[in-house]
Parts: sequence; structure tokens; C-alpha cells
Amino acid sequence: MVTAINRHEALKYEAAATANLIERASLVVKTFPGVREVLLGYPTVDYYDSNGILRQHTFDFSSVSQYGHRVAVSVASDEESEKRLSPLMDLLNRRGLRGIGGDRTTERLADFARVWTEKDVSHKQLQVADEILLSRTEAEPADVEKTRSYINIMRLPVRLSQILRYADRPQVRRHSVWRLVDEGYLKVFPVDIGDIDHITILRA
Repeated sequence: MVTAINRHEALKYEAAATANLIERASLVVKTFPGVREVLLGYPTVDYYDSNGILRQHTFDFSSVSQYGHRVAVSVASDEESEKRLSPLMDLLNRRGLRGIGGDRTTERLADFARVWTEKDVSHKQLQVADEILLSRTEAEPADVEKTRSYINIMRLPVRLSQILRYADRPQVRRHSVWRLVDEGYLKVFPVDIGDIDHITILRA
């Protein structure tokens, strides 16, 4: 028998799972090529439901590309949430993702809406995102170019340990490797299986 307490605990668990997924998904999106910024809790759009009632939906986050393309994201931490949100995303995409009033006279707040689930954020993707974001502040430009030159004479694909093996400062070299991944010069393979470790494979 489902009690009010059980229901309350279930809602708390769902809220915590959703918040965790929002944090992980937005972190991964920050490392996507061309993404300029990620805005949490934005935008809020108005729309009319099938009964003609004006309603609102606030997205969990949105990304803005360097060219201004805006993608609004709602996360679904379970199948029930995904089934509820997917038709709504279709509706909002058809009706224009607009602001107050939800009609064509109001401002369009995003160019596309989508749902992100656990399937879209693997453990390995999150590890890669962590490494990339750290490298953006810690990598030394001179060593990045030195690492690029070193990799140019290696036969790819190559394991991470092979690139770090003869480095005078392995941690600095590691940051350089992830800057090159961030640039798209190197790619992690496979991107969604396993963990980041010394046997991680990198390829052009």
C-alpha cells in the first residue's frame, strides 16, 4: 500500500536523481565543440495545451553555441519522466519555444528542445568532461604544442600511458593531452565504455 510518506520519499528520491543528472549533463554539454555557455534553469516558455489552457515549462538548462544556436534541455531521470517529457518537447518544438503568452508575437527563447536521460550521460563521458574542463585552466600552451609534435611522430591509435611515459612532468603532459582532445585533435575511443585510465585509447 502506497502511503503519503512513501510517496513523499519517492518524490525526494526523484528530485535528487534529477538534480544529479542535471549537474552531470550540463557538465558534459559544456565540453561540446562550439558551446559558448550553459544556462541553468532557463528558459521558461509558455504554451497552450490540447485544451487551450495556457501553461508554462521551465527547462533544466540550455546551451548556446558560438554562433548563437540555442538548445533547451529537460532531463528525465526515469522512464516515466521520459514518457511524460518527450511529447511535450515535440509540442514545444512545433509551437516555437516562445515566451510570455506562447504565441507568434512573443520572443522565441530557444531554437530546439530535447530530453536528456541517463543513456545520454555515460560515466566515461563525465570523466572526459572533468579532464577537459580542468585542462582549460591548467594546461600550459608550450607543453600542448610540444605534446602535439610528439604525437605527430607516433603511430595512432595510442594509449594514454604511452604519451605520458617519457614526460618530465606527467601531470602537465596529461593536461596537454586533454587540451588536444578538447580541440578535436585527439579522440577518446570508445567514448562511452569503461573508465579513463592508463590504457585509455586515443586516436586522431
